[in-house]
Amino acid sequence: MAAVAVAVAGCSSTIDRGRMQRDLAQKDVQFTSRSVQEIEALRPQLEIPFRLAVAPPIWRDDAAWTREEREELEAFGKELREIGLVSEFVLIPSVTYEIGGGSAKGDWFGRLREAAARHHADAVLVVRDIDDTSQWANVLSVLDLTIVGCWFVPGHSAEALSIMQALLIDNRNEYLYASAEGEGTAKDTQPFAYLDGDALRKEARTAALRDLRADLSGKARDVMQARASAAP
Repeated sequence: MAAVAVAVAGCSSTIDRGRMQRDLAQKDVQFTSRSVQEIEALRPQLEIPFRLAVAPPIWRDDAAWTREEREELEAFGKELREIGLVSEFVLIPSVTYEIGGGSAKGDWFGRLREAAARHHADAVLVVRDIDDTSQWANVLSVLDLTIVGCWFVPGHSAEALSIMQALLIDNRNEYLYASAEGEGTAKDTQPFAYLDGDALRKEARTAALRDLRADLSGKARDVMQARASAAP
């Protein structure tokens, strides 16, 4: 028992943030192929207020936002409408993407733009995320050997990390207006029988989305303040 206690005392989270960042970088938006000169020639063409659509999380097994994520996004949309940046804010349902896409099967960004166009959006907000969880035993886990300890002794800990990145893109010419990043974590210590890694993962995603929203909100307010200062 003492040997087991010493062994588990050194256990901790195994989440590798660097690996997650590298994996997320491999999921970047695939813009239409253009030369550097063509990209530099693109010009912003949105008129404020504009119609903004949010892409569904199509990279997930369940390509739909959770209830908590929807609440966070809808609050963000309300904020953007109140400051006058957008006239309409719509969360694209996954069915629009799945049924209406006419682009090549591998061209997921092209299909997203088509889905946004069907909702009459001027711009599209694409959010990508990656998350990971880690579980480990603490010294109290030795009481799991009593069986009852699995149900009543908080001998196991878990952590979830979610990293999100977002791009605000003109849906007509792919002009990139803004990018943002958010990060969220969730931790818990419970008896083994009650430790829920999936719940922690969802909690971390919501926290990351909240952090991402704060970054985007700050940039949106800067745009509106600069516009107000430039007005005659």
